[in-house]
Amino acid sequence: NNVLSVPTQYNYTWVDGDNYQSTISANPLANIKLAENQLGQFGMKLQDKSYVQTPANPNEDRDAFRWAPSAGWFYFFNENKSFLNFRYEFDAENTTGANWDYNGHRVSAAIQVPVIDKWKLTLSGDANWQDFSHAHTSYNVKRSDQNYTGSAGISYAVNSQLEWQMRYTYIEHPSNINVFEYTRNIVSTGVTARF
Repeated sequence: NNVLSVPTQYNYTWVDGDNYQSTISANPLANIKLAENQLGQFGMKLQDKSYVQTPANPNEDRDAFRWAPSAGWFYFFNENKSFLNFRYEFDAENTTGANWDYNGHRVSAAIQVPVIDKWKLTLSGDANWQDFSHAHTSYNVKRSDQNYTGSAGISYAVNSQLEWQMRYTYIEHPSNINVFEYTRNIVSTGVTARF
């Protein structure tokens, strides 16, 4: 069956105990059955990002509207208890400050398999290339970043509508401007409710 949905989400983020960012997102999504065990997915992520702290330099203002059309493919196996997924996304972020406008391209892959009883394991990875629109006002060069992410997560189905999740994520972020290079190790947990 073909399905059209519009998931929406609100996130509020703290960093080191300080208020950091609020984000509201809508993601119109069309799922189209391609074969008995294959699904095509076409979407458009729309996101409004607001950072709590106002920067001293207006060119560094990262408040933004982001839009990101995408196309993906799912292959289901193991009696539809497991899947393999590939996705491409074009990503554009229009920021208030000139130093953060960019266009990007993201490719990703994921696999999910059951482990025992109500537990599932998800492994995923993606690569994201970002080309910034303007010469950086402090470094006088157009910024170009890459972002490589790998993650492993487990989830537990509390019931048919509620799922608990825990995830470890590793991020490697090279850039042609050294100050923007970083690596991160992130552990996160959450609950997903379906209605």
